[in-house]
Amino acid sequence: MRCCVILLVIAAPVGARSATARQGYIAALESFVSAARATKDPAGVHAAQQGIVAAYAHVGGPTNAWLFFQRTGGQGAFAMLAELATRYAALEKYSESNEVYRQMTSLHPASVHACEWQANVVHNARRFAERREQLAEVQRLLATRRRGLGDFTVPPEQKQACSRTTRDLMGELVSRWKEALTTGCTAYSWPDWPPLETLLREFLAAFPGDPDAPRVSSWLDDLLSR
Repeated sequence: MRCCVILLVIAAPVGARSATARQGYIAALESFVSAARATKDPAGVHAAQQGIVAAYAHVGGPTNAWLFFQRTGGQGAFAMLAELATRYAALEKYSESNEVYRQMTSLHPASVHACEWQANVVHNARRFAERREQLAEVQRLLATRRRGLGDFTVPPEQKQACSRTTRDLMGELVSRWKEALTTGCTAYSWPDWPPLETLLREFLAAFPGDPDAPRVSSWLDDLLSR
């Protein structure tokens, strides 16, 4: 009988399986919400909140997440929001993940974790966004880094971590874009090279003493000579 059930599931139309899965996640979400309300044990509450986020990531959108988590998670709502951003990214819902990270930044603009959140936005943008949008997110990361460097409330180790993360992300993008836009029959096509020029300039302005700065500078010179 078990084999027959498995065959039926495999043979079911994709839409039917998707609808069935959605109903399953909704049922799980309701169950976890009930569990969170029924228990006073901290470990049990935490487990239920984790379950709520895991189910919500499949059936809920980012717009209503904060209000929903406030109702179902209480003081744990913000941690649930952070977990949702991570889960969205794991499910390749990169745009949704970025919307949640922006909500987090809006709720706590002065947080010492603001750089980390914006770095995650850049990571996600690399997977779904056009180059101009990726560049805009990198520039927001640079602005976040500048604010952090001038904020005495941000611990030095976090300032250093932000600088490292920003440099590594920009360095990787510079190398990838340079390779993509200087090879093949579409090398330096007009719609594509301005973001690369801006990225090269931004890298040199932010990290003039970086070991890769001379190489990046030569790439910029080569780009402008074409």
